[in-house]
Amino acid sequence: DDNDERDELEDDLKVYVVKRLQSEGFTKSQSKTSFSQIDKIRLNGVKEEKWDEIYDECLQWLCIHLDEDQLPEGFDPRGLTLDVIVAKDSKGTAKPENKEAAKLAASFGLKTTEATNLLQKAEGLNIDNVLWEAFREKAKSNLTVSQGMLQSEDNSVVAEEETEALEAIFPPGECHIKKTNDTTTVTIHIPSEVESENLQLEIVTCNGIYPAAHVDRILISGTWSKKLGVTIHSKLIQFLSNLE
Repeated sequence: DDNDERDELEDDLKVYVVKRLQSEGFTKSQSKTSFSQIDKIRLNGVKEEKWDEIYDECLQWLCIHLDEDQLPEGFDPRGLTLDVIVAKDSKGTAKPENKEAAKLAASFGLKTTEATNLLQKAEGLNIDNVLWEAFREKAKSNLTVSQGMLQSEDNSVVAEEETEALEAIFPPGECHIKKTNDTTTVTIHIPSEVESENLQLEIVTCNGIYPAAHVDRILISGTWSKKLGVTIHSKLIQFLSNLE
């Protein structure tokens, strides 16, 4: 019946993922554990052309949750900026993978290929700023930026009132505010009905210029249940743009 077919398909997928991870040097136990972290609902009737995505998620999970000495030898950074390993795509063709890209992808709900491209673009730059600019470009944002604007006391007063309101609204531990001479960073925990999801919203504003200008950066990071980082950030930026 249909249930038997789904179980058989899931078993075939598990064999595919576990064997592929083992071929990269992970142990059978590590490979099985990573597969068990995938949401069972997503595995329900997953098509074969999506198997590589499941493999990619399992690989990301291992990169994040294993200690460096537990990783296969190919993940050893050996003094390099990125610890590159050689993986194979569905056709058996070698392609580069790296642990840093997998971590970035998992943290911001991206595909590994997107994270890899961003890391290449961000060489020598702040990755959070590069991410923010990439999301703005994707959203075709017209947000007012703080660059070139002058500070004012009025802006500082309004911004201070906002931070005080946030501290009053959120319970202790749900909202953290950090101030420096130049910026204010607000970090807010995002509640979720999905048990495997644990996200936080980080907002960075320029002191004395916000709210005359929009936020300098706003990013959502943590543990995503789905790779929706680009979509969520784009919608968030479009919402902010419409407030002007």
